Amino acid sequence: MNYFQFPVSFGSILVSWNSQGLLSRIEWSENRLALYQRVKVPASLLDLIDEIRSYFYQGEPLSNIPWDFLDQSGWSIFQTKVYQVISTIPHGETRTYGWVARQLGQPSASRAVGQALRKNPLPILIPCHRVFASHSIGGFMGAIDPNQPELKLKRRLNVLEEEYCSPIFSFLTPSVELIGQYR
Repeated sequence: MNYFQFPVSFGSILVSWNSQGLLSRIEWSENRLALYQRVKVPASLLDLIDEIRSYFYQGEPLSNIPWDFLDQSGWSIFQTKVYQVISTIPHGETRTYGWVARQLGQPSASRAVGQALRKNPLPILIPCHRVFASHSIGGFMGAIDPNQPELKLKRRLNVLEEEYCSPIFSFLTPSVELIGQYR
């Protein structure tokens, strides 16, 4: 397995790929010190790494998921369907596990959705941080204790996305008073 680690605004990201150059894992660490190594990153992943950096530093939305460049060999059919559904949740918005289950045509599968998201090997790219429980933030990256770094990251990612303002429409930045009314 090959990997490349790089610092982001809060922590560091490690991307791993298989021998075919397909992205297999994205891991976050609250440790901002990245382990630099001389490694040739597949050309198909270079733009994605730049996008992840821009996401963390400016809150810019990631482009469409490059499904053809992802190692999906260890995913079940159900996991694949869940990941495809959550990839449709717009930047800055959230949904519930129940919503995902209904989109799959399995309204009673909320817990199964949660388990599939727990196994998500590509958090941030496949935006499981946008899925909440109906009455709480839910889990993230296997963590359920709200004091764990992973759930703090989930909250920060959602705030980062909520606060993102497209440079094209920067004049539409809502006032702080307006934002406060809807939280």
